[in-house]
Amino acid sequence: MSQQKITGIRILRICACLGILLVHLGQRLHFSGAIRTFSDFGAYGVELLLVLSGYLSFFGNAKNPLFYYAKRAIRILPLYYLATAFYFITETFVWQTIANPIDWLRELFICNGIIRQGAWKDPGGTWTIHIFVCFYLLVPLLVRLIKNFRSTFVLFLISYLLGHFILAYGNGWMYFFVYFPYFVIGIIAYFAEKENKEFFAMLAFAVFALVAIIFSRKEEMIYTPLFGILLLAANKIHWPNPLTRVTNILDQYTFSMYLVHCIIVVGVLDKFELPIIWAYVIGFGGAVLLTVLVYHSFEKPIYTFLRKRVERKFEKSIK
Repeated sequence: MSQQKITGIRILRICACLGILLVHLGQRLHFSGAIRTFSDFGAYGVELLLVLSGYLSFFGNAKNPLFYYAKRAIRILPLYYLATAFYFITETFVWQTIANPIDWLRELFICNGIIRQGAWKDPGGTWTIHIFVCFYLLVPLLVRLIKNFRSTFVLFLISYLLGHFILAYGNGWMYFFVYFPYFVIGIIAYFAEKENKEFFAMLAFAVFALVAIIFSRKEEMIYTPLFGILLLAANKIHWPNPLTRVTNILDQYTFSMYLVHCIIVVGVLDKFELPIIWAYVIGFGGAVLLTVLVYHSFEKPIYTFLRKRVERKFEKSIK
């Protein structure tokens, strides 16, 4: 992948994670007016991350399922279980807000994207991890089935219809399929670039958005195709070197920020009545400080340690 594509993807990923941080803080810090409208738009950072994940999933060695799963697992699970352990300890023993052990079993086995019954809501931002994990489990199969740009549209149509069926009749089961079309948009962008059909993909994304405006009015289906256009456009830009260097630094913190900021939101802002100044300081400053601390003390060393062992184990498959 060229440096300009890497930089474009990193910029979009940074914007998505900052948007998610902003929407959560805006809700707790009681933003209003145009600022609240702007911060609420950050919620679509989840859909943007799904588009990026679909795009990036077709790079690398997904044809070797075990190696692919191992890489995804060491990237996602350590930090996910760290955040989940925090919520388990605080919500169960400190605040005593969640007492049903079955709910925690669903968290432990990352199956809330498959089973979402009852009043249970995942603490923090962990609910999206279940969605991403379900998609990653499907990637090796998709790599074998999806071979060209044309077939991605068949996949999109099937995923869109399946998502509507699950939403209407699924009763909480297999809920991750509701989000599957957003993931597929990233796959469409991947094959569009591979076959030099970016213009046709952008045109198709614009049509998807227009159809959603007329018939669905579901905002996720309106904005997500536009994110596909944004991704293809960002990959064409020759970003200046200073911006590339900055994004290289900031991007390494995105996953920590994505999961860790909710510890501040749920563990502090939701539990204590703070003066507004302290709420701002702890909300923004605490999220940044905890992100940096967790990344350098936990995420980075754990990932480096596990990556070396995974690559050694699958050394033949990656040559």
